[in-house]
Amino acid sequence: MKTLVILLNILLLLCLIPAALAVMMSPMIFDAPGSTEETAPRLMFTAVVSLPLFLLAGQVLSWIFFAKKRYRTALYFSLLPLAALVGFALIYLGVG
Repeated sequence: MKTLVILLNILLLLCLIPAALAVMMSPMIFDAPGSTEETAPRLMFTAVVSLPLFLLAGQVLSWIFFAKKRYRTALYFSLLPLAALVGFALIYLGVG
């Protein structure tokens, strides 16, 4: 269990790099004329911006519980970014 939590946290830390790049490009969602009045681009923007926040929150909480030797809870908090990814997928499928 400990090894799984450590490997998952390392993998998710590496995911912060592309997530940061996606956040830098996210204002381009509003590039098309009239897209600032639509709901879908706003939801997509929120999902893209929230992913790094979920990654950081999951990492911090996971390491806190890992230090307290509560490995199962640490694993659950490591999976917190999946909530942002599920939200992103639901928005994408709902729009398309």
